Amino acid sequence: MMVRARGHEDRAATGVLFAALVLLALARLAAQVAPSMYAWSINFGRTAPPAFAIAGFALLAAGLLPASGGYFGAALEPRHPASAPGRWLAPVLAAVGVALVVLLHDRALFVGDALLRAGQLHEKGAFWRMFPQAMPLDRGMHDWLPQHAAALTSWGPGTWLRALGAAEVALLAWIAVRFADGLGVRGALRVGIACAVLFGGYVQLLTGYGKPTGEIAICTLAAGVFGLEIARQRRGTLAFGLVVSCALLLHRAGLPLLAVWLAVVVLWARDTRPGRGLWGALHLALPLVTLAVLGPRLVHLLLGFDVHVNFASHEVEAQGGILRAALSRLRLLDDANVLLLLAPLLPAALALTPWLRREDVQRPEFPVLAALVAGSAPALLFVYVTQGPFRDWDAFAGSGAAAALAGAWVIARVLARAPRSRRLGLPIATSALAPLVLLMASQSDLRSGLDRAHRFLAERPTRTSSQRLATLDYIGLACLTSERWSEAEAAYASLCEGAPHARALILWGTSAAIAGDSRDAQRAFGELTARNPAEPIGWMGLWMMAVANRDPSGAERADAVVRRWLRNGPEWKVLNVYFDHYPAMASLIPAHAGPAAP
Repeated sequence: MMVRARGHEDRAATGVLFAALVLLALARLAAQVAPSMYAWSINFGRTAPPAFAIAGFALLAAGLLPASGGYFGAALEPRHPASAPGRWLAPVLAAVGVALVVLLHDRALFVGDALLRAGQLHEKGAFWRMFPQAMPLDRGMHDWLPQHAAALTSWGPGTWLRALGAAEVALLAWIAVRFADGLGVRGALRVGIACAVLFGGYVQLLTGYGKPTGEIAICTLAAGVFGLEIARQRRGTLAFGLVVSCALLLHRAGLPLLAVWLAVVVLWARDTRPGRGLWGALHLALPLVTLAVLGPRLVHLLLGFDVHVNFASHEVEAQGGILRAALSRLRLLDDANVLLLLAPLLPAALALTPWLRREDVQRPEFPVLAALVAGSAPALLFVYVTQGPFRDWDAFAGSGAAAALAGAWVIARVLARAPRSRRLGLPIATSALAPLVLLMASQSDLRSGLDRAHRFLAERPTRTSSQRLATLDYIGLACLTSERWSEAEAAYASLCEGAPHARALILWGTSAAIAGDSRDAQRAFGELTARNPAEPIGWMGLWMMAVANRDPSGAERADAVVRRWLRNGPEWKVLNVYFDHYPAMASLIPAHAGPAAP
């Protein structure tokens, strides 16, 4: 009777999972027509090019057809129960991942620091000036490597970063398949579980972003996979120790992996089976050595940078403190979106948790996954990102990767004992792949990225002041980079209404001048000189625009200031750098009377 009841429960689990996948697909479809950005993690079809939006939803629908799932499951069913799993899966998934990274690489550069990271590649020494808090491996992978590789080849540094991302997504495919094989799933379900781990939103960060958050996601997944192998088979200690050490060398976001490291060490110490060996203990000690070397720098960054920027900033204090900011409605909504973006199958996995059995929770691998998730949860809740999680979601890539791995484990454990679960391999795979295609397609086109940024400004929910200003800054800088001068002028004019700081005024005046709006340009440069009388760009721009607007009094006033500068003085050095950055502005310098052109 007990066996029959359990068999009925297992059959019900397959129905629950399929229903959850269908509901997720319907939610994604509904989000495309909702005139808001509440569900920003699943509405990328709104801003993706139409062909990709149609293809993404066609893929999602085709995978959910019962006939498709049945045919796919039957085609991949092992002929002999004892036969080894095919070795074709990792290369095939790697090829799919590489194709996505190469063909749909990020051109919008909306995520996090993408614009800054892309800009510093073309300026020697800019990396340390812009990112003094960077860890050693971050600089080596995202500055030293692309710069030196570009100097030796015809590829630019951005191309080398995309090549690095392609190699990393191939590595990620191998990790995903290794995870599925370690769980013992076969056939179509093996494909589905591997895709659930591989095709998370973190793949978007491997398209040339040049920030270690994508690698942190890979390290999180690898630490989970190798930690599970240690718990099950006492193997993988060297790989596990190296992965955790690399995460610490990459970014402070690798610190949460110390929780899973501690869980693995405890399991290793409590394991009384023979064969543990001294080498295994030494391998597990590698993160301790890394932590000892990096400890002073990590403490300095955590207490001197993160506390005031990422944990207890002025904006957090204005919202009532860390706890109130973390539990605000908007932040909790954004946290849910972040998890759904990075781990698209997480709701389906949560729906299956009632079907976990006591023996599942008692398995030695369960504490490893629990520590992986628990270690990453504080970052998701308490790390405050000024630009907003809708843009800085990359900061939570490790948390999302942990959730994706844990969710895939739940699905695999429940379906491994369910009859006819092979029919769900294809729906699981396409339910992970289709959202990633929509995400990457939306970010692979600059026009789509700008459209998305404008929607965050115009639609509900209303964003905080700092988030709106940061979004306006993105629009302005992206338009400047792509020489969309009028759009840049509009963005920086709006930005200066809320935050008229020197950089914003310079860029407003510059974009307005190049767009041909000399009146607004003179206004911007005039406000800049009023706020900062020592700003050389302001006086030069004011003189240029006053001459263009036939304003002799304004031109004479600015000319009198500029003539006092020494020819090789600091003011002209600033102007030379400025005109090098904006040659179109240099072309507007009047050829007749006035200060000599730089």
